[in-house]
Amino acid sequence: MVAAAAFPIAFLIFVVPRPDAAVHRIETASVLASADVSAWLFRLTRTPLLRDGTVFALPGIVVKVAEECSGIHSSLVASHLFLESPWRRLIVLVFVIPRYASRR
Repeated sequence: MVAAAAFPIAFLIFVVPRPDAAVHRIETASVLASADVSAWLFRLTRTPLLRDGTVFALPGIVVKVAEECSGIHSSLVASHLFLESPWRRLIVLVFVIPRYASRR
């Protein structure tokens, strides 16, 4: 019973307001990570693109990865729903808050 309630209770931590500087740093890191993954997928599919930070120029369209695309909450929910091992969930968490946070 306690294990079943652990995730919903732990998820409530995200309701507590965090300092603006910390939120900005994490969101920036997540946006850059989303842009990196997108660039990797475009290259994997051999889609021609020019990249300038989080802006992608594709044939006929320019796309910008916005802060709304950071995916922090959805990544954590997805890891809880689809990964059974706590270690795998921890690995997702480590990749959700990537190395970019230390650069900014």
